[in-house]
Amino acid sequence: MKTFKILLVAGVGLLLIYLVFCLMASKNFSIERSVVINANIESVFEEVNDFNNMQHWSPWKEYDPNMILSIEGKINDPVYKYSWKSENDKVGHGSLTRKITEANKKISNDLLFDEFNMHSNVDWTFEQTPEGTRATWINSGMMPFLMRPLSGKMESMMAPDMEKGLNLLKEYCEAKPKPMANNIKIESTVVQASNYLSVHDTTTMNNISQQLGADYGLIQQAMAKQKLNMAGYPFAFYFNAPQNNKVEMEPGLPVDKPGKNDGRVKAGTLLAGNSVVAHYFGSYTDVGKAHSTIDQWLIANNKKSVGPPWEVYITDPMVEKDTAKWQTDVYYRIE
Repeated sequence: MKTFKILLVAGVGLLLIYLVFCLMASKNFSIERSVVINANIESVFEEVNDFNNMQHWSPWKEYDPNMILSIEGKINDPVYKYSWKSENDKVGHGSLTRKITEANKKISNDLLFDEFNMHSNVDWTFEQTPEGTRATWINSGMMPFLMRPLSGKMESMMAPDMEKGLNLLKEYCEAKPKPMANNIKIESTVVQASNYLSVHDTTTMNNISQQLGADYGLIQQAMAKQKLNMAGYPFAFYFNAPQNNKVEMEPGLPVDKPGKNDGRVKAGTLLAGNSVVAHYFGSYTDVGKAHSTIDQWLIANNKKSVGPPWEVYITDPMVEKDTAKWQTDVYYRIE
């Protein structure tokens, strides 16, 4: 009996010590890993966004090739869920349920491990960089009370599999045939004279879209004050190839009559003259292919370009969500 009491007291003591550890240990955890993939952002996003593609890069598939997988719903359905069952302790039973999708930017899922009734957030972010697409995988959440002493080990437990998955994703995406720009059509043309208002600016490769939007906003304010109407599509001159991630550009809007300078907004005239234009369809991230195609055309036709090239943005991306249908016309003035 005395031995039993000693064991009971020891057990209660150990339990109390463990509960103290539970109280003192961090209740939150967050593990983040990234990889840069030499592929366009749409391709990488598609691989992660579609649960059917997880077989291409899942770091857990080798633990149990016979695990039972199921997918409920489709992308953009109210319920889109990926579930698995495995007798392997490294895989277990669980599910991913889609919460948020922002095309080519962010994906958020709710991760549930059935055995522990433990939820966490699985987030992905995607960023276009000069080196390629940066994909970032984040697993974060709150530990159940009795599991909190393990919070400090979550990094060592989860990070290796996340790193393995990212490397598999990189290998798969980079091995896929790279999509060419759809229907790049080259033709020589004569540009007609036109009036415009523009803003000369410098920005980074990653910030071009945001800076274009800000500059077009300034121009529209000047147009309103001068009672000018838009007379064509938004465009932008580009004065240099990216250097140290810096881009010198001049966004502009064509107007129906000559305008006046207004602070940073300048009035200009596009002179008539011979040009070559590439009609490009696809994401802005690959518009460089249109420039390269024109360079090849210039060599093949023994022509020289003069002055800065400019891009004309035919499609409004706020209206047309399918990037494959976005049209950009790239112009080079020729002698």
